[in-house]
Amino acid sequence: MKKNFLLHLVVFCFSFSLSAQEIIQLDVKPFLAELSEQKGTLVDVRTTPEFNQEHIKNAIHIDFLQSARFDQKFAEIDKSAPVFLYCAAGGRSNATAQKLKNMGFLKIYDLTGGFSNYKKIQSKK
Repeated sequence: MKKNFLLHLVVFCFSFSLSAQEIIQLDVKPFLAELSEQKGTLVDVRTTPEFNQEHIKNAIHIDFLQSARFDQKFAEIDKSAPVFLYCAAGGRSNATAQKLKNMGFLKIYDLTGGFSNYKKIQSKK
């Protein structure tokens, strides 16, 4: 009985730890809907010139290419709260998502197609 309970406990904990960290790829409309529904951090991981030219309202800027600052800034963000990522086209935000998952962030949303996809959808409004 005791062994059975321990086995179930280990299986439960292992399955919970696997599902606790997730990267969710979303297109623009579902991404923005989740962002408005959940308390989280919106992060633009593009370069400074890209960010300064234009960005999604309320986004903070953490340049993927500046690794020392990147690690420091993400260390200041609550790992249990959702993080919403985007870059220009999706490559850097996807790499960031993987890195954040390894850092222990629990829920990571990645904007499919990045800022270019966001701009395309916004121009259709």
